[in-house]
Amino acid sequence: MSRGKEVRRKRVKREVKPEEYGKMVYLVLKFEPITGIIGYRPDKWVPLIAKRYLEMGWIDEMYKEVVPHLDRIFERDNKGRPIIYFVHLKAVLKRGLEHLASEGKIPPHLVDIIPSCIYIHHVTVRRKKVVEGGKEKEVEEYVVEKPRVQYFYFMEKPVIITRTLSSETVCTFEVIIPPNYSIFALEVPEKFAKHVYEALVWAGLDIGIFGQKKLGHGRFSVTLLKVVE
Repeated sequence: MSRGKEVRRKRVKREVKPEEYGKMVYLVLKFEPITGIIGYRPDKWVPLIAKRYLEMGWIDEMYKEVVPHLDRIFERDNKGRPIIYFVHLKAVLKRGLEHLASEGKIPPHLVDIIPSCIYIHHVTVRRKKVVEGGKEKEVEEYVVEKPRVQYFYFMEKPVIITRTLSSETVCTFEVIIPPNYSIFALEVPEKFAKHVYEALVWAGLDIGIFGQKKLGHGRFSVTLLKVVE
């Protein structure tokens, strides 16, 4: 090798192992839209996909006239429930962590580390009757399903709205609006649990998901229902 030439070594990114950061816990969260979340699949196949959804009963019959004109829809799971992939929530979480770092609440290097050691799980909600103070009442029990998944789902079907964006542009969207909601669990290192929750609360109110804030949509709230060890 001739003089003056530098030997450049390729930087290999070390894989983050969650167990390095201590015990894992499950944050059972309720995710609720505030301003409505617009479907995020804008491609030329949307009308054909929407037609299939209508045939499967995954879109209400009341919308059959506008189905051929849909511009954006939500993907569905095998039960027809609208879903959002975890990768989209992680992107929002990272923005929230950047905010916490800018305020000095977490070290900057955690902005990349925390999202890499978080997993999402579905949650089964069971209702049971208990007796407290001599009175019987119904309470909810949250059972975290152990397989790690790639998405979270909503309980109800989306609605469909049509908006005039300009004198020449009219768009028709599937939208998830209140009181529709999702309940899921985030598996996180216990030492980061508080940061994850705070980051999502801030990001939901100030940023929203899918970059829809400029359209007046996308903002959401998260409520901590339970911590499961």
